[in-house]
Amino acid sequence: MENPFLKTLKQGQAQQRPRKANGGWKSAFAVLKQFMDGIEEFTNKRVTCSAIPGFTVDIGQEWRIVLSPAAKPSFSWILLRAYLPPDGFPVTLNVYDDEMTECKKSTELQKALTEYLQNPNVQESINTLSSMK
Repeated sequence: MENPFLKTLKQGQAQQRPRKANGGWKSAFAVLKQFMDGIEEFTNKRVTCSAIPGFTVDIGQEWRIVLSPAAKPSFSWILLRAYLPPDGFPVTLNVYDDEMTECKKSTELQKALTEYLQNPNVQESINTLSSMK
């Protein structure tokens, strides 16, 4: 008996659209990595920040940006969700606002993440996690 799921996957592979050669996905993820590194550096590594893959949806692969206090690594808090399509852009950010934010290029993504970090509630959350013992 033929496996219908295997058949579907093989057909999908043959129909895959070619990815852009501009490294968009790597470029988009590099901005997220720099964002996470900035948080870790700001907290003197008292908070770890990681990107955990989630669901793949129509707007891209979900990446949960998760913070954990180094003193209590079993505790984690989802800071935001970023959705990266295969070509990298537009990146869609879910920062738990009324609407998600779409960023069409690296500079827009950097600006949106910078504005998010300026939110006093976000800053307080990072400081709280940083001070956990």
